[in-house]
Amino acid sequence: VEPAEGVIEPGDKATIGVTFCSTREVLLKDNKDIRCTISEPHEGVCAGKFETFDVSASVKSSWSMFRLQPARGVTFGAVKFNEEPRKRRFDIKNEGQFDFAFTVTGADGDADATAAIVA
Repeated sequence: VEPAEGVIEPGDKATIGVTFCSTREVLLKDNKDIRCTISEPHEGVCAGKFETFDVSASVKSSWSMFRLQPARGVTFGAVKFNEEPRKRRFDIKNEGQFDFAFTVTGADGDADATAAIVA
């Protein structure tokens, strides 16, 4: 919450910024965890409390969701050395609410392994 406190002159207004950051999926609906207290300042100190009210907040955070087809992975079967390359395909379907980027590499990031997979 920024700014968390301040003084508003007569006729003025203040815009308060609230930032939400989540490390897991969350669904909050009409959450009342934000509270504002209006007080009368007295020599730089909030002396008499006038009113306290809750600020309602709603948020939904979610992970990117995807589906991999075929679910069991890609099977090449037995392949002879110097045999014609076999192509297999797999699909990644975005089942989430947001765009996401993907990268296909070898398991250990080895450039030769990646070239063999992509070629």
